[in-house]
Parts: sequence; C-alpha cells; structure tokens
Amino acid sequence: MNNFMDSVIEDEEGMNVGNIEIDSVGAADSYSQSEAVWIEGSECLWVPATVIRQENFKIIVLDSSTGLEKEIDMEFSDVHKQSEKIVPDLALLSHINEPSILNNLRIRSLPPIHSPYTWAGNVLICL
Repeated sequence: MNNFMDSVIEDEEGMNVGNIEIDSVGAADSYSQSEAVWIEGSECLWVPATVIRQENFKIIVLDSSTGLEKEIDMEFSDVHKQSEKIVPDLALLSHINEPSILNNLRIRSLPPIHSPYTWAGNVLICL
C-alpha cells in the first residue's frame, strides 16, 4: 500500500476508507425540515423549495414556484442547499453549488445592487 488509492476497499454496500464510510452511489445529504433548497425546475433551470421531510434518498419539498408538494428521488435528481446571503465573492457562499452561484450572480446584476462585477476568489467575473 504505497498510495491512498491502494488503501480503498470496495464492497457491495459502499467504500470504507479508514473510519469513514461512503455510500457507493453517493451519500444522501441530510436536510432539515423547513430548510431552503434548490430543485430542478421544469421551465427554469433551478427553483427554490422548502424541505417538508426526508426519507433516505427521497425528499418531500414544497415547490415555491408552484406551491405544490413534490417528492424527489435524490438518486436521479439534484437537490442543493441554498446560500443564505448574496455576497460580492462567490468563495464566501455558505453552499457553493450551481444554483447558488447562478442566483448570486443574477441578484447582484439586478437593481438595487446592479453590479456587473463579482469575485470568485482572485478571479473577477463581469456580466
């Protein structure tokens, strides 16, 4: 065992790395009741939603765009936590994911902020 990959042991239930167990499909994120999340939308790429409950890889949310409850199988659909704040540097987002980045850029480009400039670490993004 000369490198990290030599120490990875795969089995039918997942991979064990030391004391850390990782599910082979991808660990289900844990979501709290009333937590704000992004879900895949039908017309928009991402829409905001609120978690009602979670059961393993299934999550029940209230879709903010339609007001309807949706059951989402997280093995086949993406669910991302929302960042709480709009920030001038994307590295400061509490949850760095595609919908949070796109939402941050969209909000910063609209009035009253109306700033076409946003940082991503030491890279300046201009819209």
